[in-house]
Amino acid sequence: MFSSTLSLAALGLALIAPTVVNAHGFIHTYEIGGTSYSGWLPFSDPYESPVPSRIERKIPGDGPILDVTSSDLACNTGGESGVKAIATAAAGSKITFDWQSWPADHMGPVTTYMTDCKGDCSTFDASNAKWFKIDAAGYTNGQWAATQLIANGAKWTSTIPSELQAGEYLVRHEIIALHDAGAPQFYPSCAYVYRLRDF
Repeated sequence: MFSSTLSLAALGLALIAPTVVNAHGFIHTYEIGGTSYSGWLPFSDPYESPVPSRIERKIPGDGPILDVTSSDLACNTGGESGVKAIATAAAGSKITFDWQSWPADHMGPVTTYMTDCKGDCSTFDASNAKWFKIDAAGYTNGQWAATQLIANGAKWTSTIPSELQAGEYLVRHEIIALHDAGAPQFYPSCAYVYRLRDF
């Protein structure tokens, strides 16, 4: 009986997931240094057995963070827990964030940050991170950066600074939707872990 209940619940989530996903968006794939990695897929990964190991910290869904004082702003709700999987890339590599979708009415800036974990990123507390910006775009030539992202197939590409030393870093990619006046919506995409090393 308990097993049947879980199966029905999982089926129900699977049926409503496409509608929920279309409401906002999340990163479903990262391309880092020419290698493709799956992001955390909130509407399917938690129900897999075993649960997949991803390079991205877990997110609960595709909804926003609304409280600018919340620690969830760092790596999304639930993103305080690290992950074991790690991507490898050289300094100067490109990172492409491939969003599942992004609604045309959720316009705003797109920004990418990094932080040096000073060791193991899988146990790093992102709420104490010293983030540095590696890419930012706002409102230019009558368009928000999110418009550019949509025009590019819901993809955004940033570059790992070539001067960074080898080590473990978190990368935090974010869209801020400004369609609701006075109530910005933050979609930090839950920073992912990768190892930067010299080749």
